[in-house]
This record gives sequence, structure tokens and C-alpha cells, in this order.
Amino acid sequence: YNPNTNPATIELNVDNSVQWLQNGAQPTDTAKAILSYRGVLLKHHLLGGVRKGALTEEQAEEKFTAWLEEKEGKIASKVGGLDKEKAEARAAALKAEKEVNDKRAAEAAAAALPEAAEGEEAEVAATEEAPSVE
Repeated sequence: YNPNTNPATIELNVDNSVQWLQNGAQPTDTAKAILSYRGVLLKHHLLGGVRKGALTEEQAEEKFTAWLEEKEGKIASKVGGLDKEKAEARAAALKAEKEVNDKRAAEAAAAALPEAAEGEEAEVAATEEAPSVE
């Protein structure tokens, strides 16, 4: 179980977990949530139906496989949505940074122009005021 990834990564041996439940284990609330997320409780429930004769093993496996594919699709869409949000946030941050950089460049250029203009005016004034040497 790795809660640091989004969505959380859970690696679980479903068959061993079902065997554990069939032996009479009572999972805690947290363990029950994890087992439910990975489909262990569903498979345990379906195998109970097989024992009672309500389902065949093939039907139970088919239902479990269909549920598992649907669950994987939901997880994949969530991961895709998170990747899309991350890309949009990165693009927005890049755009904001570019605007700040452009603003800084414009301010720097504006600050450099008056200094250059003042320097040129001082040179022109100095040459006009200086007596000509002939």
C-alpha cells in the first residue's frame, strides 16, 4: 500500500486474501476498505454464492472480471484526469511566468532608455557649450 501516489497504489494477492476471509478472518475497518477497493470482498461474496449453488464458478469469475475491468477503467480515467489537470496547471504557470518575464524586460528596457537619452543630451549640451577651438 502506497498512499503517496494519486490514486493510492495497492498491491494485493486477491486469492490469498479471499482464502484468509474464508478461514474466518474479521478485517478491521481500514483493511475492509482496502479489500473492498481491490475486489476481495466481492470475490468472497461471489464464491459464497457458488458454495450455495446460486452461481457457477464460471459465472462468478465472469462477474468478478467484469467488475475488475470497470474498476481499472475508473482508475485509469482518474489518472488521466489528474495528468490533464497537472498539464493545465503547468501551462498556466508557464504563461504567468512568461508574462512576468515580459513585464520585467519591458521595465528594464524603459529604465535603460531614459538613462541613454539623458546621456546623449548631456553630450550634446557639452559640445554646444564648449568653445570651439580654432
